[in-house]
Amino acid sequence: MMAATGTGLGRTTDERVRAIAVLRDWDQRTRKADLAKIDVPTLVIVGEHEPALEGAREWAGWIPGARFVVVPGAHHAAHREAAPAWNAAIQRFLDENGLGGK
Repeated sequence: MMAATGTGLGRTTDERVRAIAVLRDWDQRTRKADLAKIDVPTLVIVGEHEPALEGAREWAGWIPGARFVVVPGAHHAAHREAAPAWNAAIQRFLDENGLGGK
């Protein structure tokens, strides 16, 4: 799977071993207290078919004032699968927060 992504990740045995170790050792305990400290405009954006959709929704709920956006029809790589919708959501967020550069 990693070799097929076209990113170069996982093209060698060492790279695959390192990537698997990162996933194996990733501390997945909730970060509710850390997320609650975020005090800047925050966008949590996720694909409609992302396996962690509800987890992302929950995380967004822990960030004060966070905007949660679901990209219709997209999966984990929503930024690649539905780039126009992804980009539009980000531009809208930037504009709403005075960050759009206009």
